[in-house]
Amino acid sequence: MTFRRKEKGGINFTSTVANTHLDLDTVKAICSEYRIHNADVSLRFDATADDLIDVIEGSRIYMPCIYVVNKMHIWNGTLMGF
Repeated sequence: MTFRRKEKGGINFTSTVANTHLDLDTVKAICSEYRIHNADVSLRFDATADDLIDVIEGSRIYMPCIYVVNKMHIWNGTLMGF
């Protein structure tokens, strides 16, 4: 996803994939909440509204992680719904 502010021209929204979460009206609504009225937004994956907000704010970084639980001696079948 690329997001570029510009001086004038309104919100331009382009996508190279089919979008199931975002459309032009949603992008305009999110940008207007951040007082952005002129920008170029282009998607290269099926992004969500949260993805767009993260790009606009620029302060959030998500890293993949793995949680490991090492308490097998206290595990019983009811904890996991078995």
